[in-house]
Amino acid sequence: MDTKYTNIMEQGINDKSILKQFLNYNMDIIDVGCSTGALTFEMGMEAYSKCVVRAVEPDKETFEVLKTNVETFSNVIPMNNRFDELHYNEPHNIVLSSVFHHMLTFRNEATWNNIRKWFKDWKKGTRVLIRDGVRPSPRRANEVIGVVCTPQSLKLAKRFLKEFYIIRPDLPTIPHIGIGYSIDYHIEGCTVWAERWLITELMLTITWGEDSMKRECQEWYTIMGIEDYLDIFRDIGYKVLYAESIIQPGYQIFLPKLGKLINKTGYEIPLPFTNLICAFEKE
Repeated sequence: MDTKYTNIMEQGINDKSILKQFLNYNMDIIDVGCSTGALTFEMGMEAYSKCVVRAVEPDKETFEVLKTNVETFSNVIPMNNRFDELHYNEPHNIVLSSVFHHMLTFRNEATWNNIRKWFKDWKKGTRVLIRDGVRPSPRRANEVIGVVCTPQSLKLAKRFLKEFYIIRPDLPTIPHIGIGYSIDYHIEGCTVWAERWLITELMLTITWGEDSMKRECQEWYTIMGIEDYLDIFRDIGYKVLYAESIIQPGYQIFLPKLGKLINKTGYEIPLPFTNLICAFEKE
């Protein structure tokens, strides 16, 4: 992994920080799947002497880095747990930054029911704050567009199209998402043509570079659109406090280096939204 890339992408903490506006510091915070704790660190400073921050990271190796990064905060508790092992009788702030798509990519009916039940069982007043990849809106998701690649990005694009993990038809469906997407594309010279949802996922994936392709092709970062999140959380008793699609600052730097997006008539079109930010409260 190119450290320059990861350092710039970590500057996305600026857009992650939008989530902090919706924290209720009268309740403890659970930072689910917090990785090495970039956002945990910020919340730990903000919440100091106000509430406890439980930094939850299931990967053992990453957890060891997390512990070192937050050891100066007496109000931050590192936890090497799965999210669904945590149950409390009081309402909490639950923060999920680039986590929800992991839950859904590697899923089956049992895990989806666990996810839904876990969020549904939280007490009134619980806030769920989500930052993740965003699928294009239903109106535009299936529009065919092209990306005019550089030689290097074309090489990575071809690998992505060969290896990308798509929900298989034999897996159970999740409401609002559907199953059995097929990869339908064609390549003309250095231009890859496909539906907007696939071009978006392709571009976001290959920014990670050759060394990370195997891992990134197993995830579906833009698996859900903002409408899907709203429908799911309203259905289990949450009201919407905030919902917005954005372009993450790091992607604004790296996506143009891969090539330019064009429509079917050959005109250049803007970069897609890459992320969503949502805040919900249990009623």
